[in-house]
Amino acid sequence: MTRIDALLTYLNDHLGGSVGAIEVVEKIAAREKNSALGGTCEQLHRDITADQSVVQQLIAGLGGSESTTKKAGAWVAEKLARLKLSTDIGSMGVTLVEELETLALGIHGKLGLWTALEHLAGATNDPRLAALDYPALQKRAQTQHDLVDRLRKEAVLAAFR
Repeated sequence: MTRIDALLTYLNDHLGGSVGAIEVVEKIAAREKNSALGGTCEQLHRDITADQSVVQQLIAGLGGSESTTKKAGAWVAEKLARLKLSTDIGSMGVTLVEELETLALGIHGKLGLWTALEHLAGATNDPRLAALDYPALQKRAQTQHDLVDRLRKEAVLAAFR
């Protein structure tokens, strides 16, 4: 496996994760459409979709293609998690806490992606990697994470207090 092949695998893993994240925010937005949380999830959806587009463009720019297997796997995993949450927990409050925790973990991983790619771009001088605005991508991921973490804490109080 070449360095580029390994990088494409890594990027496709993150692309698959974004598919799952989009599914989660769509589900929350639909369920909470008449609340502030629903509107917040719609904004998160736009931001995550924009980040997903950056990863897709980077994959294409590196001469790779999107892994439909990884994207489908992420979609199936989200559906199985949804089934588990709906059958095991039964409480929408606890379900929301777990959904937001999952989303926060994924966004934290995305922040790690942007940091890793920035480091790699500096070490390799690859213009395809250097073309991205890593500080802006990192800031957006950190803002998303902070928002989701605040929502998660609010959901914890609503579910368990």
